[in-house]
Amino acid sequence: LTVRCNVLVQRIVFEGKRAIGVEIKEGKTSRIIRGNEIICCGGAINSPQLLQLSGIGNPSLLEPLGIEGLHIFTFNQIEKTEMWRRANLS
Repeated sequence: LTVRCNVLVQRIVFEGKRAIGVEIKEGKTSRIIRGNEIICCGGAINSPQLLQLSGIGNPSLLEPLGIEGLHIFTFNQIEKTEMWRRANLS
């Protein structure tokens, strides 16, 4: 496990549907860090923002910003998944 402080994660990098790394900004330098596992823990605001910046989310929100949708989710899909999880894993 590598923990980096004082860096800004700009997006999750994908090969197909698999996350292979993150693009970070340290000072004025941007670079991609590859890894076997990517753990996203930006809290209730920054984690969804990072996912959207990476192309994961509702296309009606992403397309006007020029972000290519890689993995499309709508609120109804997320809500149904959460309802299933609560019913089956509680």
